[in-house]
Amino acid sequence: MLPAAPPDREGYPAAANDNAHADGPDPEALRKVDEVALRLARIIGRRMAREDFAARMAQTANDNAPKQPGK
Repeated sequence: MLPAAPPDREGYPAAANDNAHADGPDPEALRKVDEVALRLARIIGRRMAREDFAARMAQTANDNAPKQPGK
């Protein structure tokens, strides 16, 4: 899920203390950051889904009738 074309460099202002890259952020660096952020979001989403599923399973009603002594 990476962009096919690098992002537009004109849309990013240069940092006040960054004289080395006055043209804007490196498109390759932006792609790497996007990839890492997406991967992290997927990991977090899976973890949240697992926790939600476990919580729902803990709340599920038990349909089995309890054993009664003598029957």
